[in-house]
Amino acid sequence: MRHYVVILVIAAVLLAGCLESNVSGEGNGSGQGNGSGTAANNTANFTYLNYTSAAFGIVIRYPSAWTKNEQFTGAVVAFTTPSGSSSGASGGIVSVVVEELLEPMTLAEYNDAAIAALNQSIIDFNLSETTAATLDNNPAHKIVYTAKQNQLNLRYMQVWTIKDNKTYILTYGATPINYDKYQAIVQDMFSSFEIVD
Repeated sequence: MRHYVVILVIAAVLLAGCLESNVSGEGNGSGQGNGSGTAANNTANFTYLNYTSAAFGIVIRYPSAWTKNEQFTGAVVAFTTPSGSSSGASGGIVSVVVEELLEPMTLAEYNDAAIAALNQSIIDFNLSETTAATLDNNPAHKIVYTAKQNQLNLRYMQVWTIKDNKTYILTYGATPINYDKYQAIVQDMFSSFEIVD
């Protein structure tokens, strides 16, 4: 069962590595051009674009000011928040992972295996929320946790579902100072996610 959740752990570790390389000169991370930190959560300030992957059968909306990366290791796509400082540091990253299961697995089995794998693989893993959710009207599971990557404290939200023997994993990672700033936008992105046939 561990094989099935390896991709979940990889997604978290890769996001941590990317955030670590981007935030070393982050400064106060106080905003997105206006210094107040409130514009990032005001979703009315953004034009959204649709990202579609016919190969993986997914659609997700993302803010036009965010950077789309289809070469993000282990993910179908990743979206990086705009620079929040003069250093060019990103405030957070959202990734979408689609993985075919080798054998059928229930959502409850996946939840247990995923949380156990994260707990064993991530330094200072501290689960603060675990709850039932929905993803494109499919039963899903949501977790929120903090972890450490080379002295960098990070906060994550992951939501996953299983459909037609595939896992669909959405991960948001940010430093604690930026997590709340982008959370409303990330919730909009997660809510827009669709699995298409």
